[in-house]
Amino acid sequence: MTTDLPAPEIPAPPSHPGPRPPVPWRGIAVEGAVVLAVFALAGAVVGWLWERWVTPPDGVVFEGEWRLGYRIEGEFFVGDFQSLGHGFGVIGTYVVVGLVGGLVVGTAAALLCRRSELATLAFVVVGAVLAGIISYRLGVALGPADPAAAASSAADGTMLAGSLGFDGLSPFVAWPFAALVGLTFTYFLTSPRDSGGTGAGRHPS
Repeated sequence: MTTDLPAPEIPAPPSHPGPRPPVPWRGIAVEGAVVLAVFALAGAVVGWLWERWVTPPDGVVFEGEWRLGYRIEGEFFVGDFQSLGHGFGVIGTYVVVGLVGGLVVGTAAALLCRRSELATLAFVVVGAVLAGIISYRLGVALGPADPAAAASSAADGTMLAGSLGFDGLSPFVAWPFAALVGLTFTYFLTSPRDSGGTGAGRHPS
């Protein structure tokens, strides 16, 4: 008695994935250099605009020191709230132009640099910090000099314009924060999606 049973199927050996494509280090390095250069240029432009748009605060000399927020009226020192407003305006304008500059350059980096998102992220962070420093130092250099030196030899009651320098590090967060926002949202909006609605990832070119 014979049975016509189908021959058992022999599973094919597992296929081994091919070699991974080489990491395009040269392309990544070129993109990184371009990102850093654009951030440096943007920092210089923003620093120049910052110095042009703000009004330096005025202060009065008293006992060899420069006092912000005061002026002379007759024989009395009185508060100068307009000058105080100019001092806050210097910091506020630096933050605003830094936010705009960081957002623009961060978005452009996400759109143009496609080889490695992690590498672009690192370059954007470094470039944004660099741009913040360049814009600050250039704006301060183009603005009025520090009045402390002139105040030491000036007569009491002399009005001197203050520099654009400020204390604290929080305003410098504007550049990297805005750049990361632009980078993140651009990657999110432009990343390809598969049919299931999940991110498919971006392949290096």
